[in-house]
Order: sequence, then C-alpha cells, then structure tokens
Amino acid sequence: MNCDRCGTFARLLRRRGDPTPAVDLEDAYPTSPPAGSWYMAVVEGDDGVSRPVALGETLAKAWAGALSSNLHGTIVILATDPPSRSDRQAAGVAA
Repeated sequence: MNCDRCGTFARLLRRRGDPTPAVDLEDAYPTSPPAGSWYMAVVEGDDGVSRPVALGETLAKAWAGALSSNLHGTIVILATDPPSRSDRQAAGVAA
C-alpha cells in the first residue's frame, strides 16, 4: 500500500493465498510523516485481518489506544490525514 499523497510505501497488502512479494524495504520508510498528521493504530490478528483500534492526534495517543485494546496481534501505527471537523464532532474526539 502506498500513500496517495506522497507515494511512500506504507505497508504490504496481501489477499489470502497470495505469495509473499519480494520488496526492497531499504527505501520504504519516510524520515517523518507530514506536519499535522494524525496516527491510526491497527492490530493484525492471527487470522490475518487488520482491524483499526485507535486514532490519535499524537503518536503517543495512538499507542495508548492500541495498548489498551482488547485485541492481540501485531500492532501497526500509520500516519494519516486528520479527520474533518464534522467527523471529529460525530465521534466525540476533541481538537
């Protein structure tokens, strides 16, 4: 999966049964996310399904949400665009 905004590699997405693709991860990671990014925590369970568990305006808030989740598995934190004001109000998120 590549970022639509900057084209940076973010994560490999596979369907069940797909072979593991060969990828050179050396150039895959950006030095830092864009200013104003929020962070989304995703947990990938043993069943291979990734489930979003937290959204935070800081990396620390995303980690706190992920670690307090009742799901177990691989935790992935992704930088994402901030939610719109109406989305934040509907979800009860301050900021």
